[in-house]
Amino acid sequence: MFTEKERINLILSYGLEDAIELYNKFNAHANEHFFEYKHFSIQLKQKYYLPDKLSLAISYIELCYRNHLSNYDEIIDFFHTLRAIERQVAN
Repeated sequence: MFTEKERINLILSYGLEDAIELYNKFNAHANEHFFEYKHFSIQLKQKYYLPDKLSLAISYIELCYRNHLSNYDEIIDFFHTLRAIERQVAN
C-alpha cells in the first residue's frame, strides 16, 4: 500500500513526533527486535541525516510494517493518518 519512500517521506513531513511516540510506546517490543532494525537505522541516518532516536524510531516502524509484526495494525493506521494529513495540507 505504501512504498518505502512514501512511508519515510510521510514520517519526515508529518509524523516526526508521532513516530518517536510509537517507538517509545512499544519500547519493550522494539528492544526485542533491535538487532533486526539496527542496520537499517544506520542507513537511514546516513541517507536522511537523522538523529539517532529518530532513525531508530523510523527503522522500528519500518520493521513492523514490512514484517507484519504484532502491532502492524497500529502502524498501518499511523500511515493512513499521515496520508490523510498530507491530503488536507495539499488542499
